[in-house]
Amino acid sequence: PVEVSDPLERLERVADEMRTLRARGQARATAYGLRMMGALPPVVEAVLPMLVPPSPIVNTVCTNVPGPRGTRTLAGSRILDLHGVVPLFHGMGVEFAVVTHADRLSICAHLDPNVVKYGGELAGDLEQAFAQLRRAETVHYPQLTVPNIRRARARRAH
Repeated sequence: PVEVSDPLERLERVADEMRTLRARGQARATAYGLRMMGALPPVVEAVLPMLVPPSPIVNTVCTNVPGPRGTRTLAGSRILDLHGVVPLFHGMGVEFAVVTHADRLSICAHLDPNVVKYGGELAGDLEQAFAQLRRAETVHYPQLTVPNIRRARARRAH
């Protein structure tokens, strides 16, 4: 919702939309379709991209992978960060993998420079959006973290 200037309201709108999509089972349907495509004979898989329209049906994908809240170890060492990878699909300009782990958030953007003209600015744009969100959070709810904002607003409304 780029038309929403308030960063907290924008966050709430995105969260509402994600809940709606999850409730509809869209992610499960997409995963099922991809599994089915992977089971096709190689000849059919080779011809299938020719049947896809030249312009993509969607222009981006964002997947959210919730990881463990607590810290984890691997081979005796603490895992500091987890980063997701989303393979670029036919004609997609940019895809995002969002991973949460031990109260940390990682957003990895994968982009096709042939489709996204100003992709080099994406990291700075994300940093700027986070800075806006942090400033708004501090002004409106100085004692809260972002996931708790919705609950606080609901309590204030009653």
